[in-house]
Amino acid sequence: MKKLLLLLIMISLAACGGTAQSGNGSGNGSGNGGGGGNGGGERQAAAGETALHVDGAFVTGFTADSLANVNQHTFQDSEQGSTQQGWLLSDVLTALLDEPLANGASVVVSSSARGSTIELTAAEINDAANNVILAVTNRGTFRLASTLEQLDERSEWVADADKIEVNNP
Repeated sequence: MKKLLLLLIMISLAACGGTAQSGNGSGNGSGNGGGGGNGGGERQAAAGETALHVDGAFVTGFTADSLANVNQHTFQDSEQGSTQQGWLLSDVLTALLDEPLANGASVVVSSSARGSTIELTAAEINDAANNVILAVTNRGTFRLASTLEQLDERSEWVADADKIEVNNP
């Protein structure tokens, strides 16, 4: 029986090129994407990361540590007068995509945990006077805040943002 089992293992190894392969995300997909080898499913951000999608396709997952080389920006929120510190969304997108946000693009920032979503235009995001920032919450997640009318109150901010979708024209 042991010889038969050993023979089956050897045949299986020979069929997969002589090496055992794990299903933890090597190859073209991530471990969160539903399998290893060639991915086996759509790639996704790892736990604790915010997902960046462009035109419906996953590009990368990122955390605050990923933004270490991006300059931070501050503004005073109008509701409480406290200082908000984070990264301009335009700078984050440029750093992660290696190019600036295209004119005419729109960006949707959403939080699945809170069920909140906002869509902004490239013009709104690219205007530094609008202070569209990603700031880190006390929980270590991102929140989208701004001095734009639709984001100038804390209740309008997108807290625990876990997905950013760029839609090009």
